[in-house]
Amino acid sequence: MMIRNSFLVNLSTLAALLGGFFATNAQVGVNTTTPAATMDITAKNASGTTTTAEGLLIPRVDRQRAQSMTGVALSTLIYVNSIATGAQTGTAVNIDAAGYYYYDGTVWTKLNAGSGTGTNTNIYNTDGTLTGDRIVTQGSNTLAFTGTAANAFSVDGPTFSVDAANNGVGMGTAAPNTAAVLDLTATNKGLLTPRISLANTGTWGLAGTQTAGMTVYNTNAAIASSSSTNASSAGSYPPSVNGLGLYTWDGYGWVPQNSAPEVMKVPFPVYPAGATSGSGGSTATGITTLPLNAFTFNSISGATVTNATGAISLPAGTYRISAGLSARISNPGSNFKYMTLMVTNTPNGLGDVLGQHVQPTTMAGIPGNINGSTVIKIPAAGGTIYFTVFVNGLAAGDTWATSTASPQSYATIERIH
Repeated sequence: MMIRNSFLVNLSTLAALLGGFFATNAQVGVNTTTPAATMDITAKNASGTTTTAEGLLIPRVDRQRAQSMTGVALSTLIYVNSIATGAQTGTAVNIDAAGYYYYDGTVWTKLNAGSGTGTNTNIYNTDGTLTGDRIVTQGSNTLAFTGTAANAFSVDGPTFSVDAANNGVGMGTAAPNTAAVLDLTATNKGLLTPRISLANTGTWGLAGTQTAGMTVYNTNAAIASSSSTNASSAGSYPPSVNGLGLYTWDGYGWVPQNSAPEVMKVPFPVYPAGATSGSGGSTATGITTLPLNAFTFNSISGATVTNATGAISLPAGTYRISAGLSARISNPGSNFKYMTLMVTNTPNGLGDVLGQHVQPTTMAGIPGNINGSTVIKIPAAGGTIYFTVFVNGLAAGDTWATSTASPQSYATIERIH
């Protein structure tokens, strides 16, 4: 039966006119005498190999027709079969492809991708345009992305790029350097580190567990100099000259990155004074504490030098000591001599050796040159160091002599923190 015009009938009349329709308690069933909903359509052949088409055929219109409708009831369903007509504006703002659309009271909203794909339109299978602000409420749920491409995830091109192939992140570049975990690229911008007001140099003062390598910009010009609360610390931690600036936590305290270095330079006299003859050189054992000249400059607060004894008193802290020494043995006979320069905490090498440098070649009547660098720690109470020279195998007739061809010998002491 084909009904060409709309007309009103009650359910019983409709059931009489259309075979297969049944009405029960204001419910209508098609191919069923026991409808389970307001409208219950049951396939005539729910299984088997029959070729007869089954299903519900939704009205098909083009975009212009959908756009032209007025007085559309909420939840009306249509199938747009063409977007060749009409425009993606007004109630048709979402109609950008063939597919199912329902009316949400304001515009036609897409149900699926259409075009026979049978899949929902989402970021996994279709590009799209965000039509408004969106918020994802994660709660305690995580959101993870995995990938293997060099530019696996990006925001606005090079603004932010994740290099999943090389485990790196780029900001300002879509191709971060593969040797960097973070590549910041810019021509007129810089890196702004966290600005923190640190109370003193010996206290962590941040949230979480102290971590060596943490860097902040201290905004407190009155930051106090302090010793670390950690028993394994290297002593006191002085702030920068004006208190402000970058500080890095070394595991025990905050070390300023922009402070002027504290350095002293101490020359050695022509070594050794008055030792021109005598068995065993200047001493019978071949171990001699070097006397010192007055330092040429000294910016280490509290550091002093006693020239005659060679004692250098230093306040608590960690120091890098570099030394260059040139000396010569006259009448060495047949013995080759090796010279060792030691940094000790007592004269003549009788105490602890804090640092040691060995001459790489032998002395046989020619100048012996030794250079080296070592790092030492002075405890909280302060301490004294000496430079001691040891020459092995001194024999009768071996004497120290002036090395006129040698450069000036000296020691440089730099306070690290």
